[in-house]
Amino acid sequence: MNEDNKIQIIETLWRIIYSNNEADIYETSLMRRLGGLLYIDNKVMGDIKEKIKNENL
Repeated sequence: MNEDNKIQIIETLWRIIYSNNEADIYETSLMRRLGGLLYIDNKVMGDIKEKIKNENL
């Protein structure tokens, strides 16, 4: 799987999580684990999270 597909998956999951405008500790923990399993850098994960979070404001 290429990097663009991995990022698209993560963005979609963050959009689902932030559909109620908040993320709890279990959701963020799950995303952190998924990022590790997909070999996505922590900086990239944080950037994606902030991007999606700011879209919902």
